[in-house]
Amino acid sequence: MIRSQTQSMHRIGPASAMFSVMVLFGGVPSIASERTLEDQSSPTIVFRKIAISGEQFDEQTVIHRCREFLAANKEKKLIRYTLVPDEKGATIAWTGCDHCKAYPFWRTQYDAIAKESFSTGEMVAFNGNAVLRYRDRNGMVTEMVLQGTNPRLISIGGFRGTIVHVGMSGNIVATNLRPMTLVLHLYVVGDGEINADAGADYIANFNRQMGVNFSSVDFRSDPWFINEIWRPWFPLFEEHRGNPPDEQMFDASKNLNCFIILRPDGTKTNQCSWKDAERLP
Repeated sequence: MIRSQTQSMHRIGPASAMFSVMVLFGGVPSIASERTLEDQSSPTIVFRKIAISGEQFDEQTVIHRCREFLAANKEKKLIRYTLVPDEKGATIAWTGCDHCKAYPFWRTQYDAIAKESFSTGEMVAFNGNAVLRYRDRNGMVTEMVLQGTNPRLISIGGFRGTIVHVGMSGNIVATNLRPMTLVLHLYVVGDGEINADAGADYIANFNRQMGVNFSSVDFRSDPWFINEIWRPWFPLFEEHRGNPPDEQMFDASKNLNCFIILRPDGTKTNQCSWKDAERLP
């Protein structure tokens, strides 16, 4: 039986320097050739990561598995389905910290995984529009729309961008012990001018379409979302990403954010981190 794995919290280090670590990917055996590394799901949203036998792992297998998963989850408003070969580099666990110094914490993990050569595929779907990205062992990336239109492409006024990652935090479903605290996170790379009101409207519309209470979006002109150390991720599908900026260059770069939160009392906050209009880069 496949066990759904939730994000677990651990404390490590001496008492004077304790920090919270979130184990993003663990794994439990399912069948002999497959393991579930991440499984967060609700009636309308699913985040799943599967490791399959390296001998079976190729682009055609990934395409077939993604089409099957999409067909089996027609009712989902949001899907992130990731496939990796079941080998050391591909299944490495990433950890998050709630108050570490961002750049060195993120860079240490990125440098470790960037040395690994492994294939991986990831499908993202919003309301039935689905796209698959596949990266081979040499780092070459292909993209295929599996259904509808490409949900990664966005346009906000004079800004044109691409969603490079979809993430989540919190509890995806309510239980007797914990309320539903799901937060959806979008990370967008692009260029052009964004009006703050238009940015706030964009994330409010996304939040409404997904049927959740809290969503955020970050905009950059490059894929280096290094401050996301609580839920770190790495732009492995960005084939031409080059090397990360050094800490001084990163600190001088622009990172724009918009969010919306709907509260139980009917109030809301929907705003961006800037006023009027801002341009990237």
